[in-house]
Amino acid sequence: EQRLTGEVSNGDLARTNFADDYKPRFLADDIINQKPCYKLLLTATNKDVAYRKIVYWVEKKSFFPIQVNFYAISGKLLKTGKYSEIKLVLDKKRVTQLIIQDALQEKKQSRLNYFNFVKTSYDDSFFSKESLSD
Repeated sequence: EQRLTGEVSNGDLARTNFADDYKPRFLADDIINQKPCYKLLLTATNKDVAYRKIVYWVEKKSFFPIQVNFYAISGKLLKTGKYSEIKLVLDKKRVTQLIIQDALQEKKQSRLNYFNFVKTSYDDSFFSKESLSD
């Protein structure tokens, strides 16, 4: 379950699919919050995404996300997300909080908390083309 509070639009959260909609490229080694990180540039591969460019920092040791910056087509920084609250959930460490700061309106901030994780099983037929509806 997730709970969203604050000023973030749905495009910031629901439509951002880093794996499917963006092509990653290594930019540099970096340090965020005293943690060695990989700094990645994610470039949109789909014109319908909310952001054309994203800069994403991943902790080297754990591969957990640390920070994400969302940019407009013009290159202007729009939002910064900071991941935190790493907790043991369903036998795995997971990020359970994302705080997004609006770069254009500094007083606007949103917090996304993930909780009540549930492990669910699906029958293999669930993933077949025949089970998809129009």
